[in-house]
Amino acid sequence: MDNVVQIAEELVAFSNAEGGIIIVGVKDNGTVVGLEAQEVRKTNLNIANAASENVLPPVFPKTQVMQLDNKTLLLIQVEKGLQRPYQTKQGKYLTKAGSDKRILATEEMKRMILSKSVLFEELPIAGTSLAVDFSLLAFASYFQKVYQMDYVQFLEEENQNLEQLLQNLKLTDSELFTLAGLLFFTRNPQRLRPLYVVRAVAFYGNELEDEHYLSSENIEGTLPEQFERCMVFVKQHLRKVQNGKSFNSTGDLEVPAIVFEELLVNALLHRDYAINSAVRLLVFKNRIEI
Repeated sequence: MDNVVQIAEELVAFSNAEGGIIIVGVKDNGTVVGLEAQEVRKTNLNIANAASENVLPPVFPKTQVMQLDNKTLLLIQVEKGLQRPYQTKQGKYLTKAGSDKRILATEEMKRMILSKSVLFEELPIAGTSLAVDFSLLAFASYFQKVYQMDYVQFLEEENQNLEQLLQNLKLTDSELFTLAGLLFFTRNPQRLRPLYVVRAVAFYGNELEDEHYLSSENIEGTLPEQFERCMVFVKQHLRKVQNGKSFNSTGDLEVPAIVFEELLVNALLHRDYAINSAVRLLVFKNRIEI
């Protein structure tokens, strides 16, 4: 499977059905042919490209290398889609039909569309775990700031447990974190959503095509952590102006920090998380682009 379009069609078909596992390195008749190391690397790149750029909305398959009869196979695990119906970049709506695939019937598509009543940020994220991923410190800080009380005190007064509270706040769905829960209250959101980051670059000049840059950083973490680190990055690369103050003063940022606070909040909270790509923060000599 070295064709990105072919891989995308398989991912769409599995996502629109019940999910499943694609085994690369085995012929249709069951003969195990295996893959060379170079083929594994190339196929993994093609899968990432197909999943993020050629499937709409993007999907998040997991891959695993295994050995069988001293030959290397690549397993692609595809979950049943939470945003069905999915389509390829070429506009094909496919689903599985036994070991083959077929075009989705109009009635099937209607049922899938009508069942999509949940908000995107409330969709459960496969692979998350309350026991493994939850950052209690981040949640406790948030709850104190928003509700002006300790969450433990709230649970005692309301006779609730933490699991119920998280589910009531739409941060979890059963045992899985929702997208909102993942982005705000997990230890490492990028474990499952590696492109939900900010790519920050400061340039010497004013052109994106410049061959050299002053500074570059992939800013990860929860959304509050990304916001704080983005503000630090911007402030580090803005000039200070005197603004009538004494010579010994530290000066003021050439553009007030509050301007970037508003822009960064909008970029992080109102981005389309159905698009599997990073936010870009570009600091040029004469402007800043977000």
